[in-house]
Amino acid sequence: MSDGRDKQIPEELRAISAEELQHASAALPDDQFERLIVFIEATRVLDCESVKAQIGPENKGLAAPDLNMIQNGWNQVAANCLTPLSQKGAFPLMESTVPTRSFAVGLLHQFGRAILMQRVADMVQYGILTAKPTSDGFDFTSSEEGRSQWLDEVESIQLIDFENRLARSKAPSYNAWQLLEHDEGSGVEDHPGAFLSRRRDNLDQWLQADVDALMIPLIRPWKTNRGTMMAYDAIPELDDHFLALALSFIIECRDVVGIDPTARLGASTGGDIVAVAMAVASLHMKHVRFAAVASERHKEISIPQSLTIWCPEDQLATDIAEWSGLPRERVTAAMEAITLRAGEAAYLARQTMAQIPLLVSFENNVVLRPVASISRNPLVAMANILIARDPRTRDAFDAPREDLLRNHLYAMFQGRRYLCIEGSIKLRCGSQIVTDIDAAVFDRTSGDLAVFQLKWQDFLTNDVRALRSRASNFAREVDEWADRFMEWIKARSVADLGRTMRITPRKHGPIRRIFLFALSRTAARVQGYGYSSKHEAVAVASWPHFVRVRREVGPVDCVLDRIHEVLAEEASATVEVEPVPVEWTIAGRKMWFKDLYNRLPSDTGRREKNERWSE
Repeated sequence: MSDGRDKQIPEELRAISAEELQHASAALPDDQFERLIVFIEATRVLDCESVKAQIGPENKGLAAPDLNMIQNGWNQVAANCLTPLSQKGAFPLMESTVPTRSFAVGLLHQFGRAILMQRVADMVQYGILTAKPTSDGFDFTSSEEGRSQWLDEVESIQLIDFENRLARSKAPSYNAWQLLEHDEGSGVEDHPGAFLSRRRDNLDQWLQADVDALMIPLIRPWKTNRGTMMAYDAIPELDDHFLALALSFIIECRDVVGIDPTARLGASTGGDIVAVAMAVASLHMKHVRFAAVASERHKEISIPQSLTIWCPEDQLATDIAEWSGLPRERVTAAMEAITLRAGEAAYLARQTMAQIPLLVSFENNVVLRPVASISRNPLVAMANILIARDPRTRDAFDAPREDLLRNHLYAMFQGRRYLCIEGSIKLRCGSQIVTDIDAAVFDRTSGDLAVFQLKWQDFLTNDVRALRSRASNFAREVDEWADRFMEWIKARSVADLGRTMRITPRKHGPIRRIFLFALSRTAARVQGYGYSSKHEAVAVASWPHFVRVRREVGPVDCVLDRIHEVLAEEASATVEVEPVPVEWTIAGRKMWFKDLYNRLPSDTGRREKNERWSE
């Protein structure tokens, strides 16, 4: 195959994507109201298949790559079909049937395939995938470097697993750490020893041992002239149970996105948005569980039609306000942030990754409640909605993130052994700022000083060009920072650095060695996107990776030295994954993907039905 043909392939793939997108769009009805019906049925299908993947019986739902495809196709269906309803309080109730669901699945999948080929074209262009033309299509294989993208994903899964296991554990110690509850931490400042605080949410008191038994008598069929749906009553015990589950879930989502409680986001704050998102997520979780119980007890109920429900928007705001104790106007403002409004759905056509919001408004005081939103991090969709409305909101998200990451970092180096330098340190030559140090930790015992560059790189997307841009920026900025720091030290002295950081030999001891670290919140092994830090003096890590190594190193004599050494050793580690080959016909061509989709090995952490998929 010639170099010329190699360069043509990405354009061929983009043409295939455009053709498939045109075919999918042509299948939509011309009438706008009929398109809205299509959107509702597509959302029902998405909800049903997402729930099957989470809690359904094995091999009864779509294969994971196909589920991923319909999830990514939902953006296009929403962009093309979601429209406001003029009649206040109206909702178009229609029966969900095998033919309507089959049409919706096919449409979602076709839109998903079109969007996939856009991304595949970019991956081929940048060497992440290799494409081999065949007589009737293409065969695709991942590059060796591309597989490194899994490393940070695995670290994230393992960190969540570890924290959950630690929270449930009754063991008094871990890896030479004495385990403490959070509320005990303030009492050990002057005590000798090494302490590790574990999260205790104290939620067990709200969880019901047999939640299904409480639900069974509350469920009843709701017969309509458009099929039999599910109805149920509520009791406080169930509300508390699912709110406790939603609390853990949404807090985890909040930490990944990096939402400061005081940040002004749109007309609301980060704290209010998280609180209201938690309430809505708990309603979704409760509804899904009721549907699972109903499917066993009431065979006449159509679960595919019952999973996606709607309600009056103002009543939902009132209920959340009474439940949470927040003033209603604050609940309304926070609901606005987590709600996709029908009139703004067009922006989703540019999104390549599913952006399923917690709520969808028809702008007539009726909101749809897609339960598929909690099959992934719904606060990512919330952030993108706010940024689409006002791009300046991105700054409101970004501004507090460095402080958040610094605070989390310093929480791992408490006690009299360590000195954590507050704020960002500016290194100057005269009046000119050479570079800065985002965080620094001094070990009084060993005389080692760790200096950190903190980057909250947002890798919560699957847009190849955006990922490569952020990877390029990360690698370049880390190298530039390290070069400038080393130049400053060479021109000045370690003693000058100590004075700049207010580390005095008499009070704290001398600085003997300096270790450089660069931390990114979600992804740091960016070689899979074609870039990597070239500065050997810097240990580069994602936040989950750093946390894991910090805990595994434990309270050794030279902690910072050992952490730096381990991170450097693991920078180019590999992870074995099990390829899941798939073949789809896209715009009449057969596309064979050998290892675009993969399954993580069984020992890498949390499972959703014993599997974790990505592409």
